[in-house]
Amino acid sequence: MTTTNDHKKWKSNLSKIRKARELKQVQLAERAGISQQLISFYETGARQPHGEHIFKLSDILQVRQEDIMAQEMSPRLLQELNDIRKKQIWKRNMENKFKESPMILTMEEKLLVQAFRLLPYDEKRDVYRHLTDRIFENQVQQDAGTKAP
Repeated sequence: MTTTNDHKKWKSNLSKIRKARELKQVQLAERAGISQQLISFYETGARQPHGEHIFKLSDILQVRQEDIMAQEMSPRLLQELNDIRKKQIWKRNMENKFKESPMILTMEEKLLVQAFRLLPYDEKRDVYRHLTDRIFENQVQQDAGTKAP
């Protein structure tokens, strides 16, 4: 659990970095895909962000996660950030594989792709996250299975 002093350290860095980039809370929130109120909570220390938000904010502000945090990160948070990095690297590799090799789709797969394209953006994002998470988990399990003696 973080203390009030940790929250004050958090506030000073996020706010300072955001202002140095000449961004308003609303602009940062829009880019990160979160609410302006949540940015405000993070800056005042009312709430501390989870790993995915730290990762997004550091990427947008072009700083290391550690620079935003200004304190030692818990092992749980470090593991969460590491998992996010691995997932992003894996997704990038998969996207490159798909670009390199043409895909031959069945009629059923083509219909699924068409149905997916008709979904509203938020639903597409949720479906995409769910599918990539499941595929990543299966790949990790397969890799772990092949490495076992």
